[in-house]
Amino acid sequence: MDDAKPLPHSLEAERAVLGAALLNPEAIIKVLPTLRASHFFLPQNRILYRTMETLSATGKPIDEVVFLTALQTSGELEAAGGAGYLSSLTDGLPRATNIEHYAGIILAKARSRDLLYFADRLQSRAWDEPEPEKLAEEAIGELLNIASNQPNAIRARDWQQISKSAVEQLVSAKLNPEKAARMFFGIPDLDEMVSDLRRKELCLIVAPTSNGKTLLASQLATNAARTGFKGLFSARRCRPSSSRCGR
Repeated sequence: MDDAKPLPHSLEAERAVLGAALLNPEAIIKVLPTLRASHFFLPQNRILYRTMETLSATGKPIDEVVFLTALQTSGELEAAGGAGYLSSLTDGLPRATNIEHYAGIILAKARSRDLLYFADRLQSRAWDEPEPEKLAEEAIGELLNIASNQPNAIRARDWQQISKSAVEQLVSAKLNPEKAARMFFGIPDLDEMVSDLRRKELCLIVAPTSNGKTLLASQLATNAARTGFKGLFSARRCRPSSSRCGR
């Protein structure tokens, strides 16, 4: 790796995400599912974002007072840049509503760094690797992992393994039909149209108000209960000031 050239990063985007979260504590919810502390380049920014993750997970507000207290309690205030750096995060911030855009920049830079680290490791191993085929297979899996930005590595498999796994799943479904059981609405035409619902399948029913969404969900729950499934039904009440009600 070329040590003379700095690794890809954007300190401006990192400061913008942290500053946006301080200006609007609810904004961080938009980036928590995808952005991790490890994606930040600057060590002190990693500490600050990790602290925000902890505060958000415990339901505490992310304002400067609570944030500062949390860093003091954990003993990481100085490592995070001190109170002065914390108070400067919101200075000159373009727009707090652009936090997702800033997070996207951070993720792109982090992925570029991962690719550089990957290439450096691959080059080092290739010099003395006695099994280049194995190295190539592992490299493909690691590269797919970086490309998909998933925490768990994706392992490349040949077609024989994939076909064997598919056959085994079909045989298992045949021998254990209860594990492959599906839920039906009990409405023949609809069941034929959607091919019923499988276990662990997320189904989103969308329609305007008063078009039968709740009735359809009740029908599914009732019919599924007859075949041994258990369900949880929840309805959202309207606020007195609301002119419309959703379920």
